[in-house]
Amino acid sequence: MITIGGETVYPSEVEGALSFHETIKKIAAIGVPDYKWGEPIKALAALNEGYEAGEALEREIVNFARGKIAVTNCPILLTNAKLKISDQEP
Repeated sequence: MITIGGETVYPSEVEGALSFHETIKKIAAIGVPDYKWGEPIKALAALNEGYEAGEALEREIVNFARGKIAVTNCPILLTNAKLKISDQEP
């Protein structure tokens, strides 16, 4: 369970929403300790073959998540929770 801004977020909700993005092979959502927000959400992703990690893809995936789950449950840049994309499996 992740707590952000007093709200409870289940990692499986974030992971489930992001797993439908065509670029994502595997995904893991975690809470990162933060004095102001509690535990902003960070997502760690392994990409499908043929996709390259980068800021544009990061923004695309975050925007995709915003269309699937509540904005407060998305890994977002404004709360110091970046979507980290790795070519390695999480």
